[in-house]
Amino acid sequence: MWSKGALLLCFSVTFVTAVCVFAVYLCNMENGIIHGNRAGSNWLRKSGVLLDVKNARVMNYESILGLRSGEWKALPKPEYILVFRTVYVKCEDCNLEEFENVNRGHFQVSLINRQRRTIIHESKNKQEVFAMAQQLAEMYQLPIRDSATNRQKPQWLNKVA
Repeated sequence: MWSKGALLLCFSVTFVTAVCVFAVYLCNMENGIIHGNRAGSNWLRKSGVLLDVKNARVMNYESILGLRSGEWKALPKPEYILVFRTVYVKCEDCNLEEFENVNRGHFQVSLINRQRRTIIHESKNKQEVFAMAQQLAEMYQLPIRDSATNRQKPQWLNKVA
């Protein structure tokens, strides 16, 4: 027989696990706004993206010591989601052979339409970026094009009817 303390501990662990899974599923979503990070952020300066799904708008922002600046712009209707890997100029010692074989670059998730590409999130963590792409695909009912796994042979991960 389980004691009350053991049952309470089991329930607490299960609850915390469920909350963590839900938080990962939301992928930085708060009040209908998705928070995406940009590469190059540090403790002093942070770059990011706010995506307001409900009102179809996006904000690229810069934040220094917590003071955020940026303005909302209309988000064109996206056609698909692109996940890819890139090497930045700041990676001066990187060459393309290393880029193909080592995780030196950053992964990006973008919403694509004919007029432009809107970068939503950047990270060195491939799973994090694909989780964000999957969440966006479900919200917008869009296909995902994976150019990060093999940039020479991109493939569609899901087909939307």
